[in-house]
Amino acid sequence: MRMMRGLLTLLIASVIFLPVQVYAVDFSIPEVTIDAYLQADGNAEVVEKHTYDFPGKFNGMIRGLIPKRGSEITAFKAFEEGTLLEVEKIDGEYRIHRKGNREIVNVEMTYTIENAVKKFEDGTEFYWPFFDDRNETNYGNMTVRIHPPERVETAEFLGYGAAERSGSVDKDGVVTFAMGKVPSGSNGDVRVVYDNAIFPQMTLVQGSALKEMEKDRNMQAFLYDNRDTASVWGWLLFGVLALLVVWGMLKMRIVKQRRQREAQAQIPEGFFVPGEKLSMPATILYVKGGLFSSEMMVAALLDLIRKGHVEQLSENDFRLVDEEVEFEHERALIDLLFHKAGDGTNFNMDGLVSYTENELNHPAYNEGFAAWQKGVRDEVKEADLIEKKPKLRMHFILASIGFVVVAILFGIFSHFISMLFAIAATVITLVVGLVYRPRTKEGHVLYEEWQHFRNAFESFGDFNAEKWRSLSTDERLRAYTFGVGAQDIHIQSELDKFEQANARSKESASSYGFNYMYVNPVLLTTVFASATTTASASSSSYSASGGGGGTGGGGGGSGAF
Repeated sequence: MRMMRGLLTLLIASVIFLPVQVYAVDFSIPEVTIDAYLQADGNAEVVEKHTYDFPGKFNGMIRGLIPKRGSEITAFKAFEEGTLLEVEKIDGEYRIHRKGNREIVNVEMTYTIENAVKKFEDGTEFYWPFFDDRNETNYGNMTVRIHPPERVETAEFLGYGAAERSGSVDKDGVVTFAMGKVPSGSNGDVRVVYDNAIFPQMTLVQGSALKEMEKDRNMQAFLYDNRDTASVWGWLLFGVLALLVVWGMLKMRIVKQRRQREAQAQIPEGFFVPGEKLSMPATILYVKGGLFSSEMMVAALLDLIRKGHVEQLSENDFRLVDEEVEFEHERALIDLLFHKAGDGTNFNMDGLVSYTENELNHPAYNEGFAAWQKGVRDEVKEADLIEKKPKLRMHFILASIGFVVVAILFGIFSHFISMLFAIAATVITLVVGLVYRPRTKEGHVLYEEWQHFRNAFESFGDFNAEKWRSLSTDERLRAYTFGVGAQDIHIQSELDKFEQANARSKESASSYGFNYMYVNPVLLTTVFASATTTASASSSSYSASGGGGGTGGGGGGSGAF
């Protein structure tokens, strides 16, 4: 009967979320050609030709254009074979409406960049990002051409990112950046400097275009020429650091195995319930590895009942009997359940649900819940069951700093795959250095005793009703509480069978501290989980900010809808 009640509660509490599939338009852009015709007045007339390949239905194309600071995009139009298409502008995104199904569409886009160039003392510069790292679309073959206002014999130019080392100039001064395949998330700024004489209408500003370009060109050459050398040194340093990390991990493993053997040697054979060295919530937290759960909150309530501080009246109702508790976390839990969610003396599960449904109560609930968690952690901390090991932890932290250096080295020289390995190694070693807290000798004994207890239920030869009845009431209550808090279904089900049989036959419910016929861990866990989730939801917030872009904050990308 009790199992059926638990299953029914679990089914009612479970919520099945059917995934909502968002259908995105499937497309590719195999070819893009961009021609920027610089004008004598400093503007630029741009003609872009994009080839879209749609394997299914579509509603149109998207071109994102974000101008540099001080510039502006105007007069955007789109054509297909000379026919003007409808365009809708949303912020820096131009939506070109053109429905179809399984087609290859060639669309031509035209627009004006106002204030596209700057006239410096040593040349007039066009420095522009036609796409940037915010772009989410791959380009199969990208070509960008910059045309001067009139024919010139020479031009200085430089490409960045995807455009690096892709430029060339023809006899008329047209600079072509043949980038080829450009993956999504790439920057590709293009920079061209022409003679000031072909921009007579522009006003001169202070500064040097050629000197800044030359600095960037020298840096690119340095990085390119030393790329292989950097890779060799980077991997050598990575290997040395990896050996140090492996040595540290081996040392950790050796120490752990030695202490495990010493602890296991102190544990007697056969079935037994470990002695009470910590409260049950602290014991469960320590054995589980420092992770809280709603089941632990249930175990904490059962532990208060075991100690005589709380009396269970029914499946949903509880009464406070004695507030003189031993630990701060017990005081915090009583305050949360009986004084905040209850009337000071009585508390029931329906009242907890009603209490947390009121958003005005959420801060108080969250404060009480956090105080209970902190109290449990403090008890574990004060028990001196964990070592600090500062030297070994610092060993890993210093190794993580070394991996950061390697990652930066790889990143500077564009070894991005190698950089990812170095970043992964950084994260792993830093986490180990920050969280590594080995068990003390006493901690290993406590942990191994409860593991021995759990293993007894996996071997029916070691556990039977006679052995269970030979235990004291307190041992049985702690065993059951541990099974609930540790989320060990096997322990709960086995002990349920024995205790329900005892309660039905001859022993009164009150002799157990709490009534096994009343205790419903599934119901209690569900209500506690729901209350905590409801209360914490209102105090959670999400914020995101995006960065990136090409030179001057400009850029763009492509898409479809």
